[in-house]
Amino acid sequence: MAPKRNDLWSELRRRHVVRTAAGYAAVAFVLLQLAEILFPSFGLSDAAIRALVAVVIAGFPVTLALSWIYDVRGGGLHRTPSAGEAGEAGKVAEVGEVGASDLGDVPATSLLAVGGLLFTAAAIGFVALYGVLRFDPDAAPPPAGHRSIAVLPFADMSPDGDQSYLGDGLAEEVLNILSGVDSLKVAARTSSFAFRGGPEDAREIGRRLGVSTFLEGSVRRDGSQVRVTAQLIETETGFHLWSANFDRQVDDLFAVQDEIAAAIVEELLGTLNVGGAGQSRHAPPQEAVDAYWKGRAEWNRRGAAGIPGAISLFNTAVEVDSAYAQAYAGLADSYALLPQVVPSTNADEAWETAEEYARTAISLDSELAEPHASLGLVQALRGERSQALVSLARAIDINPSYASAYHWRANVLAEMGQLGAALEDGEIASSLDPLSVAIATDYGFILLWAGRAEEAASQFQKALRTDFGYARARFGSALVSLAEGEPISVQMEMVQWAAVSGLPTTLAQEVAGGMLSYQGTGQGGSSPTSLAALVAAQELSAGTAAALSALVGARDEAVRWLERAVEDRSWVDQFLMVNTIYDPLRSDPGFQEVLARVTAL
Repeated sequence: MAPKRNDLWSELRRRHVVRTAAGYAAVAFVLLQLAEILFPSFGLSDAAIRALVAVVIAGFPVTLALSWIYDVRGGGLHRTPSAGEAGEAGKVAEVGEVGASDLGDVPATSLLAVGGLLFTAAAIGFVALYGVLRFDPDAAPPPAGHRSIAVLPFADMSPDGDQSYLGDGLAEEVLNILSGVDSLKVAARTSSFAFRGGPEDAREIGRRLGVSTFLEGSVRRDGSQVRVTAQLIETETGFHLWSANFDRQVDDLFAVQDEIAAAIVEELLGTLNVGGAGQSRHAPPQEAVDAYWKGRAEWNRRGAAGIPGAISLFNTAVEVDSAYAQAYAGLADSYALLPQVVPSTNADEAWETAEEYARTAISLDSELAEPHASLGLVQALRGERSQALVSLARAIDINPSYASAYHWRANVLAEMGQLGAALEDGEIASSLDPLSVAIATDYGFILLWAGRAEEAASQFQKALRTDFGYARARFGSALVSLAEGEPISVQMEMVQWAAVSGLPTTLAQEVAGGMLSYQGTGQGGSSPTSLAALVAAQELSAGTAAALSALVGARDEAVRWLERAVEDRSWVDQFLMVNTIYDPLRSDPGFQEVLARVTAL
């Protein structure tokens, strides 16, 4: 008979359930404490500890139930009798059978030993399995010591939630200051800001960005008052190395970012020297700063709306303060990219404007890396490669952690046929900005042209994991599939490329069929008949039309499209010196003439 409610406590004690619960809780506490200490040594994140907590909680009722039914004493495992049976017989009845064995003869110490071994094996298996499941071959290992950092966007804690640009701008300014510090690797903005909106596991941030520390914080603005909270966190342990609060007038944010940067450098490198960065900077009025930071937020979105919107905001900033060098650098960046996002833009006029703004920014503050890099990009787009290398080298000298400068220099070197040097810069750019879709894609193409298809595929897939609809990475993935002889993948990738590019699926199918036929037979075909209409409608560049024609073996059409690409400047993304798509054309007189024209620029 089941015990009455008023006798339940006595029955729980008689069956040793209370003692078992207390023991289980004590062992679980010790186990979780050990896990918190030891799991980081295995490279396991907080998710592993949470999983272990779930297992411990799930095991608690099971353990109590077994304790109610069984007892280990007298050298064996026995079923605990009911209260009535205990009173009548004065003894416990042994378990008849458990499986095929009589456990009444098994010593309690042996049972405990076996249980301990099973538990240990399960724990080791759990650690090993979790480590295997969380392994990412593309993740960059954090450098030894605290000499690397990522700066995450500062969260907007303002009452109206409309100050996110302020948090982004403050984080970006701190990042720029830290980037100028010798011996400190700083993850690029693109990758760091991908972790917006956490909470995110500290070890996961370190693993994916390849850094040993990261800075996070928040901004709360109420009228002219602003509170900034910042904390420096070690990625391996999740421990706070430094934290501080700053209550200031909004006009004092420049001083706040300098204080934060100095404190971080002292914590990480044991020195207060931040290389002079930001110590003699021009301090524009807050209205100009607000416009500039909003403009940077638009510029980072790219796209046909983002870049024009950024131009408008940067113009507002320079109208408020005509000596604001960063705002002119933003205008230079925007006009340099404008022809890529708005095809109807006159490229020569846009690049001339970009150069003018870049030189204005340099004249106002020659120690800004961005305008030097923007000038180098414009020079590269014009075919002025030697000048571009000088400008980009200057940007890197100012800011050794500026991933875009390495990225653009890698492309210039590839265009000049210097694949070895291009690979080096591409690898550096990728390590500084591991989540940048553009960097991963362009580095993938350089690897592909160098004959390293497997590594190229890894870069393209990394880009597509971040942005499934990035057309250039999808096109590169199709070329890898072609090189590796995977016809189904070629067809699938080309269809997806057309879909994300807004092009007809029939074009993709026609090109994919022609690519495979040309590869299999060596007999060239004809260019798709729809190319002319698509180029005329500015849905496709002449350079891309040339590449598609070359892929299907239409050599004469490919050369004609390249001649047109020289006129409209769309040849610049074809990398004619090294692009293996054009290898079958290299002996063609027409191709050689085009190559001579672009290399002479």
